[in-house]
Amino acid sequence: MAFAQKKDYVITLKGDTIQCSISKPLIGAPRYKVNGGENIAIHPDSISEYYRANKKLRCRAVYNGDTTKPEFMTVVENGTVSLYEVVNTYYNGTVTTSTKNWYVGKGSNRVSELKTSALLFLDKSRKDRKDEFANMLQDKHEIYDTYIKQKKFSFKQIQKLVHWYNTGEKMD
Repeated sequence: MAFAQKKDYVITLKGDTIQCSISKPLIGAPRYKVNGGENIAIHPDSISEYYRANKKLRCRAVYNGDTTKPEFMTVVENGTVSLYEVVNTYYNGTVTTSTKNWYVGKGSNRVSELKTSALLFLDKSRKDRKDEFANMLQDKHEIYDTYIKQKKFSFKQIQKLVHWYNTGEKMD
């Protein structure tokens, strides 16, 4: 299924793709409806991926670290190495703050923390995350060497490297 779809879809855990319409209520899980039927909640225990065409939003159920329950994350780059995003919004009564967190996985639906816009990740040091990312790129020497030489670890640079890794084409 190509990423630039014109219709919503869900993919079941069995791998069946169902064309549908997806809505996101203010509270609770997104829901899908097939041909005017009943609304069905989208949960990672029954759906592995869904795509909302009007938002160009693709979400996949992945396992974060050692967790045993999958959670949906937005797909930023899809391929052998995939990037995922979770945006958390906090409101303390006067100020709303959002943090962007990126996760990476290679060849599986198990992901690890990679980059955050917050001050810090509690689980791993920046150096550990950079080293793990470098290890994922090692089998494509030109991309790995570029990463090591540039010494950049920005959201934009990470996305460019993963896109290049997956497609063989450099991103502007």
